[in-house]
Amino acid sequence: MKFVVIKTKVGLLEKFAELQRTDNIFETDRDKLQLSSWFGKECHFKLLYKISRDGGSPQTFHNLCDNKGPTVTIFYNTDNNVYGGYLSDSWRNGPAEPWREPPVWKSKTLDSLKEFIRSFQPKEELNVPEVNILLVGQVGAGKSSVVNTINSVWKGEISSRSWAGSSEHSLTTSFTKFRISDPSTGTYLKFRLCDMRGLEETMDVKSEDIAFLLDGNLPNKYKFNPAARATKDTPGFIKEPTMKDMIHTVVFVIDGSNVEVMPDGIIKKLKDIKEMLIERDVPLLVLVTKIDKVCSDVDKDVEEVFFSNAVKKTVDKVSDIIAIPRSHVLPVKNYEKERTLQNNICILAMEALKQALLFCQDFLENQS
Repeated sequence: MKFVVIKTKVGLLEKFAELQRTDNIFETDRDKLQLSSWFGKECHFKLLYKISRDGGSPQTFHNLCDNKGPTVTIFYNTDNNVYGGYLSDSWRNGPAEPWREPPVWKSKTLDSLKEFIRSFQPKEELNVPEVNILLVGQVGAGKSSVVNTINSVWKGEISSRSWAGSSEHSLTTSFTKFRISDPSTGTYLKFRLCDMRGLEETMDVKSEDIAFLLDGNLPNKYKFNPAARATKDTPGFIKEPTMKDMIHTVVFVIDGSNVEVMPDGIIKKLKDIKEMLIERDVPLLVLVTKIDKVCSDVDKDVEEVFFSNAVKKTVDKVSDIIAIPRSHVLPVKNYEKERTLQNNICILAMEALKQALLFCQDFLENQS
């Protein structure tokens, strides 16, 4: 039996027919015209895979056929009979069902998420005008890129509010509280993304500084000193912080592409911070970044994220390392190589932000 897969750009194929056995896609133009007539429009076919040419390896099949859009499959047997079928979705080398319910990848979904975030408002009686979300992660994990990605979604263009890139040590050296504006209203949204120095095994942030951050003692623009912790004599130190100064949710940002080789010292630091959060009843959310480097299918199409076994395993691994529910671990893709905004990247970012705001709301309700 010979087996070929060809790519087509048309809709539903309702009939199958006998085709001539051939080393090309079709032996004559008649066969191509016959298929086109069943589709109801002229079709342009491209040969993707042929078992006599490419071999019978499942891996080869998926390498050549995955994420190519609708395809027609044709089987030739030794009796010169021909069978075929049409697949309206792309082939994919992964579970038939998503490992987590994916969003609807439409503009309406993004608009709905942005409307929720736009209308988010902390309770007035708590005197908290905007919630504080602290981003914590290893150097290079993408903390600052999370800030830039979220700001880009609202700005409508690729933006750079915070330094991002590769470096031996953290590019972020100060505690910075970023406000994000909504161009449609001309006002700031009711949250601040708080960036801090990246975690390192050597030039690390002092545990005392992190405790001061959580409790609201350290001022905006406080510059971290790896050699010495902050004290009550530090310029701008807030001796009697109120609820509005505190951190309301912490987000760990973890590089999904190096989870397996994350240094023990970084893991210990994250677990130590988690213990501080438990003591203060501060919620914890985890963002897994660089999912495009975890899975080549996701690199080609971000919408494959919840069908990717590799991403699922990474989320499970992070959940096990941090010891939190998997539902609190969200895969995201930061803007890095892209020059224009993409709905799927924006939707993942806004879903993560929405969850962080809901966690902030939980924290504030526990204080009332």
